[in-house]
Amino acid sequence: MASGMRWGQGGVVRRVLRQAQRRIAGGASEKRQYTTDTASASTGQRTNAVGIPMLGPLLRQSVFPSTHFPSATATQQRISQQHLLDQGITATALSSGGEASFVDFTLPALQGKTIDEHFHRIGRAEAEPFLSLAEQASREIRQGLWDMEQPSWEMHPGWTRYGRQGSVTRVCAPDASDHVLVFDVEVTMRDSPYATLAVAQSRDAWYLWVSPYLAGTSQHARHLIPLMHSGQRAPRLVVGHNVAFDRARVLDARVQLKCSALAFVDTMSLHVACGGLSTGQRAPWRQYATAVAQDDSAYLSAHDDVRVLFDASALNSLRDVAAHYCGITLDKSTRDVFVSGSIAEVREGFAQAAGYCARDVSATAQVFGRVFEA
Repeated sequence: MASGMRWGQGGVVRRVLRQAQRRIAGGASEKRQYTTDTASASTGQRTNAVGIPMLGPLLRQSVFPSTHFPSATATQQRISQQHLLDQGITATALSSGGEASFVDFTLPALQGKTIDEHFHRIGRAEAEPFLSLAEQASREIRQGLWDMEQPSWEMHPGWTRYGRQGSVTRVCAPDASDHVLVFDVEVTMRDSPYATLAVAQSRDAWYLWVSPYLAGTSQHARHLIPLMHSGQRAPRLVVGHNVAFDRARVLDARVQLKCSALAFVDTMSLHVACGGLSTGQRAPWRQYATAVAQDDSAYLSAHDDVRVLFDASALNSLRDVAAHYCGITLDKSTRDVFVSGSIAEVREGFAQAAGYCARDVSATAQVFGRVFEA
């Protein structure tokens, strides 16, 4: 998506520059409507060679304390002037704000040597401690430290912890020491929009949450999933694919809106940022994918230009993303019981339903390990 935009914009810029250079070289004689850099004697407002107001001296020193910008060459100025004139933009229009709009003041010192470093440091400070937790978890996943076999799932209402060494413990919420969880929720859509079951994985344990309604200890399905212990201050990062769907069913996210110790990261959003498809790219991608599945060599040869897009991108579903980044093939047939089945059917096939959810969690963890550092 991003690459396509850069190609299109780059072509436009190059064409405009070539056209402007030809007109200038050919002696274009439009009346000059711009002046060189000037400064107002009353306010100190500077304008550049094409009439654009510049930062005042105090702001300039605050924002660019140690940066020197070379002056534009005469050729660069002529190209800029001509391009603005072609768009009907004059010096009068550029300075229509007037000197009354001029503002100049001193900013607090930059957190770094450049404005770019300043915002990078501020952003990282605001993202902590969750950014460091995400970096560590993604690194551990790539190293295989999160790999665990699924346990034998037991149907108990609420959370059950399955330790790496085989322990099974009923808990109120995942251990506070498990700072990062990969999380997935399943909903029996025919019965209720509330969660039916959920699986979470940390580096050292599996967790299974079972709705009291599914377990038969409640007469209604209106139960939210607690992810934090009461009064928990230890930070917790929750990773999910399309995690907004899962988050809507989390008690701490809906009731304790100011729970600053809990944060979420979405692997679908990470994928869209580094390998997603724009609306216009989806149709040719799907057609090419169908041709690949059917081994349609004639179509593939005729649309070889789509191959680069196909190799670099994928649709947004967990199945497509897991296949694209990790080579994982997910069997989604069990999902039908949640889409069109009843709570009784989920209860009857409980082990398969829990295992299906856990496989999605494992796939999400592997995707996170790949895309977070991309």
